[in-house]
Amino acid sequence: YGAQYIQGLRYGLAYATKGTNAVKGQKIELELVDDAGDPAKAVSAAKDLIGKGYKIIVGTVSSGVALQMAPLAQQNDILYISGPAATDALQGINRNTFRSGRQSYQDVLAASSYLGGGAGKNVVVFAQDSAFGLGNFLAVNQVMGNLGGQKVQRVLVPLSAQDFTPFATQVKSLKPDLLFVAWAGTTAPAMWRALEQQGV
Repeated sequence: YGAQYIQGLRYGLAYATKGTNAVKGQKIELELVDDAGDPAKAVSAAKDLIGKGYKIIVGTVSSGVALQMAPLAQQNDILYISGPAATDALQGINRNTFRSGRQSYQDVLAASSYLGGGAGKNVVVFAQDSAFGLGNFLAVNQVMGNLGGQKVQRVLVPLSAQDFTPFATQVKSLKPDLLFVAWAGTTAPAMWRALEQQGV
């Protein structure tokens, strides 16, 4: 996701500046740092950038990283524009932090249309045990739990998991009418295979 975000950022800057990459004669300088999805690494890198005089920090695809960057932006009075990190907790967190992509709540509102307005449906959120995963569960519970008595349950998978069969089995045992999957990263193919093998 990081490479896609950087490409989109570059295209966006080129479009907004009509190809000059400058605003009012001031050249926009990009310094790229890989946070590796690690909040501690991201905070350390951001502090280094702030120390070098950078006033705007953008990016991260990780909700956990974005949640650590927001207070840092406020403490140092810089502008932080989050990337596609979708956690709802970023919304309105402070006046120095803005989001540039959608949030989990918006994803869930779109998915809720699949329930067809029926009451009493069994909804299961299958997600990684992370800020992103928990944020999706909370959004699903808020939106779909209020649609006429839907029952919302969750199966959260540790980020370190490599075998998803036990979790897919747990999902199957819950007999969902709607399975809401919130997943990010390279383990997605193995996760989908496990669900398929369990007939979910």
